[in-house]
Amino acid sequence: MLSFWLLFPGFFIYQVLINLSIIPSFLGGYFGIVSMIVFVPLLFLFFFQIIKSPKSLGLLDVSFLLLMLYIFLVSVSNYLLGEMAGYYDLLYWSLSGVMFNLACYFIAKYFNYDNEKARKVLLVTFLLIVVLFFLNVRDGIFSLLNSGIEGSVTYQGYARSIVAVSLILIASYRSALATIALTSLSIAILIIVGSRSELILYVGTLVVAYYLIKSSSITGISLATLLSLVTLIIFGLNSNIILASLENTRLYDFIENGVFDSSSGQARLELVRAGWANIVDNPVFGRYGIYVKHFGSIGAYPHNLLSAWLNLGIIGFIGYLSLIFAVLFKALRVARNHINSYSLLALFFAIFIFVAFLTSKDYLFMFFGLSVGFSQNIYQNIYQNIYQNRVI
Repeated sequence: MLSFWLLFPGFFIYQVLINLSIIPSFLGGYFGIVSMIVFVPLLFLFFFQIIKSPKSLGLLDVSFLLLMLYIFLVSVSNYLLGEMAGYYDLLYWSLSGVMFNLACYFIAKYFNYDNEKARKVLLVTFLLIVVLFFLNVRDGIFSLLNSGIEGSVTYQGYARSIVAVSLILIASYRSALATIALTSLSIAILIIVGSRSELILYVGTLVVAYYLIKSSSITGISLATLLSLVTLIIFGLNSNIILASLENTRLYDFIENGVFDSSSGQARLELVRAGWANIVDNPVFGRYGIYVKHFGSIGAYPHNLLSAWLNLGIIGFIGYLSLIFAVLFKALRVARNHINSYSLLALFFAIFIFVAFLTSKDYLFMFFGLSVGFSQNIYQNIYQNIYQNRVI
């Protein structure tokens, strides 16, 4: 819980404080350094738990750890001998992504909802983040973005923290009032901060999860359908007001021009086309990091799971597909039979990462580690008493 607090809400608070010049940016961009600090004790605790309870290490855990090892080996070998040999920034990006995913996996696998004090601390922290955020909104714009302060991050860093904390709190409290309040505040922040991908993924995750859970009964289906109709009617009657309120945000470009015709959509389509062309050149092994030569940026990879095929070859791509579907199917199956905070959170992150990899995120996106960890956390907190001698 402490590691989660440091990596997500702590990150948000740190960024606000350095951009207000209240504290110096002694941790740089924060996430990399803090991840390294928490990684060692998390790794130690992971091995301690495995030694204590070997059966808690399931097939999904082993598959995830092997995939991270595979990424490590591919990255190092390409740095030493591959087409992109000597590109240190690319190696740093890859190894950092592995560390981020492992840290998130360790956190999620042993995340404990039964600690009421920790849950309250997380809720209070979220409310503190909301206050800090809206105190720095001027004319509908978050004034701390693009401040030029050393260590300051883009909108995506802020959005990542909001999404992670919000989903955990919604799964934790599971009341209609709490869900409406948390969702409304989170959506407002994501719109103002300008993170379109995280906004769409966040809203889509909650909507899809709601429908999947309610689809198990006629009453649930009827309620979900009625809620959808009411929402569409409200938006339809107030469309002009809603569009006017979004005019100064990055979301307006999506609404006005469509996702694929927006400037961001066009840029991402170009990266996908370039990535696919390189995959066709070498479909078995891919062409690790070749986009750095073509576009001059380590961020010029296809913004979807094709990035895994391009960098890791067909083995890495199949490995990711297998894990994603395993996590998603497991979360769906468990959530329909055992609705509690653990199963609901596993479902949230399974849907989120599935759609993220399909539409907008590279294979090293750290929520992948969270999704696998929360999926395996189900065993610790739901099935452990039912299946004493079996790992789900």
